[in-house]
Parts: sequence; C-alpha cells; structure tokens
Amino acid sequence: MPFERKPIAIIPARGGSKRIPRKNIADVNGKPLLAYPVETCLASGLFSEVVVSTEDEEIADVARQYGASIELRPAELAQDTAPASLACRDLLLHRYEEDNRPDRFCMIYAMAIFLEPADLVESLDKLDGCDGVLGVSDFSIHPYKALVEKDGYLTALWPELNLKQSQHYPRTLGSNGTFYWGRTSSFVESPGFYPTRLKSHVIPPWRAIDIDTPDDLEHARRVKRRELDQR
Repeated sequence: MPFERKPIAIIPARGGSKRIPRKNIADVNGKPLLAYPVETCLASGLFSEVVVSTEDEEIADVARQYGASIELRPAELAQDTAPASLACRDLLLHRYEEDNRPDRFCMIYAMAIFLEPADLVESLDKLDGCDGVLGVSDFSIHPYKALVEKDGYLTALWPELNLKQSQHYPRTLGSNGTFYWGRTSSFVESPGFYPTRLKSHVIPPWRAIDIDTPDDLEHARRVKRRELDQR
C-alpha cells in the first residue's frame, strides 16, 4: 500500500541538560545548536512539518524562530530518564487524530548538527520494505577488541574472538545519535528505535559527533567552523 501523506520530522529538545546547561540552544558559531537540524529538515523538502518536542519555552521560541512547529511535552516525558521514543509516541498520538496521522516520521536528535539534507532523502528511500532506518557509524575500535578490568588487570571481554585476525572481523555498526525513520502505525504500538526489520544508513563519524560534554561542544564548534569556512 503506498504512503498517503508526507512524513513529519520530530526533534526532541529538553531544557534540562545537566552536563552542558542549556545544551540544545548553546551557541555554535553564531547560531543555536538546535537551529542546524531544524534547517536541515526544512531544506530536505521531505516533511509536512518539522516539530520540536520540548517542555521549555525558551527552546520553543528558538525553534519557532528557525521555522519549526512546537509540541509542548508532558513534564514526565521531559525528565532525563524519559526515553526520546516515548516523547515521539506521545506527540504522534496526541498531535494528530488517528485518521490524519502521518504514515512515516523521522526523529532527529538536536545534536545532529552535521546532518545533511541528502542523508534524510537517501535514508527515507530505504524505509520501503522495512520497519525502520537508523543512522549509524562504523566503530573506530572493533568490539572484538573490548577489554575489561578485573582485579586491577586488563582482560579480553571475548578472548575467543579477540584472537581472530582483524581481516576476518565482521563489520560492526552502532547508532550514532543522528536520526531514526519509522512507520507510525507500528511505532505507536511498540515504541522503540530497534524494530525487527531495521536497516542502516551510514554516516561518517566526523558528521556524527556526540555532544555530551563541554569538550565535545568545543570540538563540534571547531569542526563546524572548518566546514563553514570550506563552503
């Protein structure tokens, strides 16, 4: 059955970041961090609307300034223990009547400031024939090389795998905190970003910087500055 409606973009953006206060609207080269994914979504031309889910009025004002719509989320879904998947589900259930919900949605993290419109366009094409498409990157160090400390000494987590020659390692990918495409009907029944039929869209690691600490933020600023200087 063909899709009947344009998808929507959902950008979760809480106001209560602890490690970087006000992270989602932190300045990144003269622009709030949140502005970058909003503008990327709008530039893709894919979405009927770009919705920022937040409990914070200042974040809401910034989002509106850059062209997004707002969904004020319940306080219980704005805690640091509340997964983004539940905020997305709440938005899909309560913003749209059942017969008017978009068939597909894309959740984009506010920190995905290096995402490009082409990433969204190309990954949407992969949703046909599966339940979800996840933004991923290759691990820089293969998981087979994982070590743990025990009694003050390092030991291989998987010694039988650690001894394999690296050319025989399978390719391993990890969610990189950029985006997830999903089908609305199955997602509202079972919210989560790892459905059974999940496809990947690979993003180079330098465009999937996880901004969790002040050092991460400074690194992202430097990379974004170089990117802008090259244009």
